[in-house]
Amino acid sequence: MSAPGVAAAAAADVAGAAAGAGPPPAPARPAAAGGVSAGSVFVKRSDVARAHFAEVDIFEADTVARLADRASLKRGWGVDAAYVDLFLVKPGGNDEPTAAEEGAALAQPRLQVGWLLSRALISSGAWVVARLPSLPAAAHGECACACCSQPPFVLVEQGGRRGSRDVREIPLGSSRGAHPFSDLAS
Repeated sequence: MSAPGVAAAAAADVAGAAAGAGPPPAPARPAAAGGVSAGSVFVKRSDVARAHFAEVDIFEADTVARLADRASLKRGWGVDAAYVDLFLVKPGGNDEPTAAEEGAALAQPRLQVGWLLSRALISSGAWVVARLPSLPAAAHGECACACCSQPPFVLVEQGGRRGSRDVREIPLGSSRGAHPFSDLAS
């Protein structure tokens, strides 16, 4: 459609809306690929001492794998869901689980990735602990250590640093005399 045609169509829509006519509103789309929102659960990593529970949305027809993927993405863990094991600590309640309750959950078998959340007894308000059992093996020439595999913002949240220095931290002096061949340029 040409620019004048688009403008005319827009003007007609505005005029129709002002007169109370026009197309009916579009039906609401689901909040995520998982479908209709089913609330949220509280998730935290078991291997980070300073970690706290944080809300992660859940959706109807979610599986344990989808929750693991969403938690990793939202919490910035930077790992594929294949490296996240989930354990149900409490099916609900207002109070955070105790360390003893978390330990007891981690002693149980992990939740199976193909299970629907309902089969895993996870519904809105549940408390879930995530364990990242191991990092994926690094490709040839890459590092698989935690400092290199995590995005920098995750390491800062965990109180760590990525590498020894950032380029922005290198002090800059005078450009004269800094280069090994600067004497030859004079």
